[in-house]
Amino acid sequence: MKRLIILLALSSFAQLTWGQTRSGKQANHKAGLIQLNGGAVSEHAQQQFASDFQNTSGIGWKRETFYDRVHFTNANGSTMDAYYDIEGKLIGTTAAASFNEIPPAAQKEISKRYPNCSNAPVLFFDDNNDNDTDMFLYGSTFDDADAYFVQVRDKKGKLEILKVDPSGKVYRFPGKQS
Repeated sequence: MKRLIILLALSSFAQLTWGQTRSGKQANHKAGLIQLNGGAVSEHAQQQFASDFQNTSGIGWKRETFYDRVHFTNANGSTMDAYYDIEGKLIGTTAAASFNEIPPAAQKEISKRYPNCSNAPVLFFDDNNDNDTDMFLYGSTFDDADAYFVQVRDKKGKLEILKVDPSGKVYRFPGKQS
């Protein structure tokens, strides 16, 4: 019994202290995100971007709370944002999408609840499967997985964000399945 109490106390202490700092950076232990310090974009992120994306234009960098973000136009003429973590590794990209691009089952489900949704803004997050860092969008974190985010208005005009996974399941974001 004494060993169990000591083990529980050590486990609680480890959980409390783990998210405090890592490599001198503040961490959000709930999401596993590390807050970036300073206003300068990482040279590692810039070098990695040059390796990840060729034939780009209109490149603009910004240091955000948890990421270095670059807005650019790709070789196909589409505008995108790429997000890089504290180590300069690509987390994923976002790009505008249309309602018709989300899976048909999700289109049907969303259309039932939000009749005027066909022109709703849609954002596609394309995860880098080689990086496990969570993503932070619309004021909330989510695990790293490809997803569409649909901005709809409820009957009272309140903005709601719906997350749609590639299989067509629809979730209120943040929140549970809708």
